[in-house]
Parts: sequence; C-alpha cells; structure tokens
Amino acid sequence: MKLFIYFIDEILRLSNKFKGTTTMSQDLHSQISKAFAVLQTLEKKSEEELIPDDPNVTLRIQLWEPYNGTSAFPVLFPIRHSLFADSTLPVRIITKDPQKEWSEKFKEAFPPFPIKVYSIEKWRKRFTRAADRRQLIKETRIFMADRRVGHVISDILGADFYEKKKTPVLVNLEKEDILEDVKNVFECTMALLPKGYKFAAPIGQLSWSAEDIADNGCDAINGIFEKIGQEKVASISIGTPGSLLIPVYSADISSVINQP
Repeated sequence: MKLFIYFIDEILRLSNKFKGTTTMSQDLHSQISKAFAVLQTLEKKSEEELIPDDPNVTLRIQLWEPYNGTSAFPVLFPIRHSLFADSTLPVRIITKDPQKEWSEKFKEAFPPFPIKVYSIEKWRKRFTRAADRRQLIKETRIFMADRRVGHVISDILGADFYEKKKTPVLVNLEKEDILEDVKNVFECTMALLPKGYKFAAPIGQLSWSAEDIADNGCDAINGIFEKIGQEKVASISIGTPGSLLIPVYSADISSVINQP
C-alpha cells in the first residue's frame, strides 16, 4: 500500500511538473511508465499472475470544450510498437464491387498477414444477422475499407460496430502498391474523434513492457496535440476497461482562468 501511495504521489507531482509543455519529454515518458506500473499493480490477480485476458491499455483524453468531430471513421496516429502485429486473426477489408477482382488483387500482392476481402454486395448478402456481425467482430484483427465506399459503410455495418468502436479504417486502394495503406495502419493507433468532451486511443496491452507502453503513449499524445491542438486538451489518463484511471498529463489551467 505504501508503494502504491508513493507511485500516485509521484505521478501527480510529475503531471504538474510538465503540464502545458509542447514537446514530449523524458518526463512524460517517465510519467507514463510509472502510471503503467500502478495500473499493472491494480490489475494483478495475484503477486505473480496478471489477469488472463490481457486487456487493452488506452489513453483517455479529456477536452476543455466539446470537439465537433465530423467523421465516423478512426483517425490514425503513428506509434513505434504495433498494436496488431502479434495477432493471428485476419484483417477484413470492405471494397467496391466486384468481389472477385479485389480478391485477386490482394492475392497477387502477397500480403504478409491473412486478409479477407468483402465487396459491398457480398457483405450485404453474408452478414444479414446481428449475431453474425458480432461473431465477425470477435474473429477479426482489424477492419478496413476502401475510402471510395465510405459513404455507404454506415448502411451495411450495423449498430455493434459503432457500439464496440470497430468502425473500419479508411484506406486508399488506388495506389500502385495496394498494401501500402494497409501496412501503414499496422504502425498506428487510432481514435474516433468525438462530438463531445472525451475520447480514447489504445497504446498496448497490460502484458507489455512499461517502455513500449510509454513509447506509444508519447507518440500518440504528440499526434493528438498536433491534430486537435494541445490547448484544447485538459487532461490525459491511462487505464484498462473498468480500471481506475491513472493521470499522465494535466494542462496548465492558469491560461484558461486568465482568459477574458
């Protein structure tokens, strides 16, 4: 318990130490590492064993004002350690019709991971039941879609994709290398930018090393600041589903208080 209290005090001290800074520093890296150590301590089933399902670790971003997100699709932020590379599940990509043409194109590209291709028409016919779509979500590494079919995606996905935040990532399949954008997704985390005050971005799993979690956390935070503006971010914490949120960044509130 004393160690836990020490970690929390140290985290809050560091959070205040570098609040409001623009450059991602060693202080932030250390902050995320310490916060992750606390998170692992809280989530341990015993002294030696982590809980078996190895939950995702996510950044939880709180904004000062509602963000007017206009896209239903994830925004990508480059990170150093892939969230998807270790999975053996297939990548599922929704494409234009006809089905056979796109299946052949991906087959000829020799992807280094399993890819399942579904044209719009095939998807409509195959996944008519909500139960089938829920099972598909469980059996998929990540969903992607040709950006040219983005305008019809909402008509075929079903509510579960939005509730579980499994909306496909839009990729450009018009490039000479059809796998270029697909591979790029593996080097990113992603977030659905909200119409509201908060959103989340995964940065790893509970079994990962603190170094890798901190690397990804710093990369993601830097990308988020560049995308929406650091001045709009009130605080950032890390956590797993259902866990206590551990603070890693706190904005300088003096600039907000002094605004006319």
